[in-house]
Amino acid sequence: MKSQFRDLTPYKPSHEFPWDRNRVGHLLRRTRIGDPSPQEIDRFLNLGPDRAVDVLFEFPQLPEPFEWVNDPPGAPENPEIDQERREELIDFMIDLALKDISIRERLVYFWSNHFVVQVSKVKDPRWMFRINNLFRKNAAGNIRELTKAVGKEPAMLIYLDGVKNTKRQINENYARELQELFTIGRGNYTQNDVVEAARAFTGWKINKTTGKSYFVPWLFDAGEKTFYGYTGNFNGDDIVDIIFKRPETATFLAKKIYRHFVSYKEDEEVISQLATLLVDNDFELAPVLKTLFKSAHFMDDIFIGADIKSPQQLLIGLLRQFSGKPPNSKLTRRLLSITGQPILEPPNVSGWKEHEAWLDTSTLIYRKALSINFIERHKKFGLDINEFTYYYAKRSSTTKELFKNIITDLLPTRLSNEDLENILNFFDIDQDSYINNPTSTKIQGKVLGLLETLVQMEAFQLT
Repeated sequence: MKSQFRDLTPYKPSHEFPWDRNRVGHLLRRTRIGDPSPQEIDRFLNLGPDRAVDVLFEFPQLPEPFEWVNDPPGAPENPEIDQERREELIDFMIDLALKDISIRERLVYFWSNHFVVQVSKVKDPRWMFRINNLFRKNAAGNIRELTKAVGKEPAMLIYLDGVKNTKRQINENYARELQELFTIGRGNYTQNDVVEAARAFTGWKINKTTGKSYFVPWLFDAGEKTFYGYTGNFNGDDIVDIIFKRPETATFLAKKIYRHFVSYKEDEEVISQLATLLVDNDFELAPVLKTLFKSAHFMDDIFIGADIKSPQQLLIGLLRQFSGKPPNSKLTRRLLSITGQPILEPPNVSGWKEHEAWLDTSTLIYRKALSINFIERHKKFGLDINEFTYYYAKRSSTTKELFKNIITDLLPTRLSNEDLENILNFFDIDQDSYINNPTSTKIQGKVLGLLETLVQMEAFQLT
């Protein structure tokens, strides 16, 4: 099914397509990691659609790096220290995803699954932090310049064997993945392009004292290279510049953006317009994303709840929706591993497949078990059911309305009138039996029962 909006015409709220809690939830689910809290929905609802998108691009100050980030690199004297630092980095990433109301951490997530590195090969958490923070600094900036910077990062030099690439022994790994996965896509380059690009990326090493990458001129292949019809003594930056001159690159990146933020069922017309926007904005990402998120196409009902949450989105959404606190790092890693997404450890250089690949019979069982366990053990995870219920009671005139409001915020898709009434009838909700005493044990028990029901529904797995 195609959207009725086949271009990037701005979204204008109407009776048919209102700016309501459901549509605000859609915007926040697609631009941040995890579901929004009711407080966040309230705030963005009051902003209106244009201002809401603009606020998402108001990034907070970058966090201070850990003291150990600037320590000399290499194998730690104690493997336990290395493990502690990995856990600290995971906690750091989860905490930022929970607290940052902007799109920045979602973009860090996006770039981490585009320019993939694996901690199991990189090993040193200092380099993992540095490339992660590079994505944070350049989250919505220039894609071409980010691509140049990524290729010089120690984590990438190790992961795709750039440190082994010298004029005496050419290593093609990075040059191939740069073209196939990072920029222009399969079918748009030749094996000779891979070889010539690899020659241009020779000469990069990592200083074992500072942990920073540096260029070694005598290891660089200074010979003439022919790449995509251009000839010259190219270096890596030159190769990236040439790749970004090709229209196929803009289309490849536009398709990646569309699949991640809108739908994995591609709309070629809108993707073509996104590609044009990328070129017109010299590959600056922010104006392209703002245009997309402010469009009627993005806000179309057919895209609301039309994708599947990643395990990270599921876990962080539970914490944010219910004002929870992150579990300890060991439990976080275990929860994400059994649901299919261990942080810092994508399956391969292609990254997580996402979308429908997140769900199979085993992962769905674990995901539902995680969700129901969160509600059943809500005190352990920091959910104050009294505070949660009271927040909804403040803007509800009846208990029935209170329950409807909770359902609206927790599920990305609207329930049919029949399904909604069935849920309300199951909990025997009168018009105003409890609304004057929303913190009573009886109403809180019913709210917990409602939450247990909602998180087990297939709709709760959607975003």
